[in-house]
Amino acid sequence: PLSAVGSVVGWMITKNLIISRFFNFIFAFLLHVIFIREIKKHYSIDEDMLLIYSAFSLVILPWYFGVLYSLGEVTSTIIFFYGLLLFEPRRRISLILLSFSIFFGKLILLFLFVIFYLTYIFLTKEYKNLFSDIFFFSLPLILWITFIAIYYSKGNIFEYIHDFVYFNFINNRLPR
Repeated sequence: PLSAVGSVVGWMITKNLIISRFFNFIFAFLLHVIFIREIKKHYSIDEDMLLIYSAFSLVILPWYFGVLYSLGEVTSTIIFFYGLLLFEPRRRISLILLSFSIFFGKLILLFLFVIFYLTYIFLTKEYKNLFSDIFFFSLPLILWITFIAIYYSKGNIFEYIHDFVYFNFINNRLPR
């Protein structure tokens, strides 16, 4: 759902597919602007150059199509990237952003998060924050499970997980 926010807003306002797709570009760029403003508070960066690079990142070929067709890679990767940058200065917010980009964006980012987090914990030996980190990381997951429990029309949470695994991992692997 995270990837289509800009498109949905554009569609609700205009009912025009082309403008709806353009709104997704605006949404992705606004994410960059918002996060760059926050990053600037914690790191010494050239904000203008980072904004220019961010704008170019949205028009490189693979990401251009991702934004154009409201695919999850772009928006979730933007949030994931800035979540990583905010980990040291704003750990709790960072964990929520990282989890949000995973569970509302692309589940494959979970592998990158696990590698990052385990490496960080191993190098810094900050085991005392483990339970707090798990709590904040699980907040978006709890929200997602709540949405599923309320709105999944084919059954309950377990049936959703079964359908999700079957569709994404088993069904796509069967010989045709």
